[in-house]
Amino acid sequence: MKKITLFILISFFVSAVFAQIDTKKTCFYQDSEIASNGDIKLMSKNPVAKFNFSKFELKIINNSKDFVYFLPSYCIFKYEKGEFNPKEKKAIIVRPDDQRSPTLKVEGGNDFLVNQYEFQPGGFYTFSGEGSPISVADFHLPANKNDFQAGDFTVQMLHLKKQTDETAVQFEVTYHGDKIGIVFPSRAVLRTADSTEWANARSSMKPDILEKNEKMKFTLIYQIPGKITDMQFASMDIVWKKVFTESVLEKIEFQGSPIVIDEGKTAEKNKK
Repeated sequence: MKKITLFILISFFVSAVFAQIDTKKTCFYQDSEIASNGDIKLMSKNPVAKFNFSKFELKIINNSKDFVYFLPSYCIFKYEKGEFNPKEKKAIIVRPDDQRSPTLKVEGGNDFLVNQYEFQPGGFYTFSGEGSPISVADFHLPANKNDFQAGDFTVQMLHLKKQTDETAVQFEVTYHGDKIGIVFPSRAVLRTADSTEWANARSSMKPDILEKNEKMKFTLIYQIPGKITDMQFASMDIVWKKVFTESVLEKIEFQGSPIVIDEGKTAEKNKK
């Protein structure tokens, strides 16, 4: 009997609390520039809130020469009744002269219908796109081994196809370090027995960014006219010219900014 009475009291209390909350209302906030740090700018886009969550797109504009590395869970949505962090753990990387707009969302309360709250950016770093090159021995073809170590990179040859006028080699790279690993496949050249170096036919390949225990694959393609050498039988070496590099994260700070309600839009959207 006591358990039934307690259950009824709890149910009554919960109902009373939610009766005071407009569960159907949506607050719409103004888009705004949040902060900037040199050539990196942050802007809010489409901020909205219901009683039980708040969210917006954080537009990250990177006009710098470095990469931006962002951990969303370090941001803070600050309210009078508490502070909340987005739950997203995966890092977001913004390349130089590029932009991205991840959605930041906080939950865990029922008091998000406010006229204003403060957003405090956190978890922002930059790192050089060049990094520090790792010295690596040449890779001989035909291969006398299928894998090798390049500092904190483990590299394994997956496939090799040698034809008269073209050679294609596929590798898989795993990064085990605690920094940021950067792989530039387009830099690898093929050196023939006469010491001539031939560029990778896929010269437009962008560098790949690797965090600890991440991996990627790339294929190198080299083309040499058959009248110069028959690549099926030639002895050749892949020369790793600054293909594998590491870069260090440098923390950057941004000032917080208020996210302010758009009263007109909120009133219009919530008309019954």
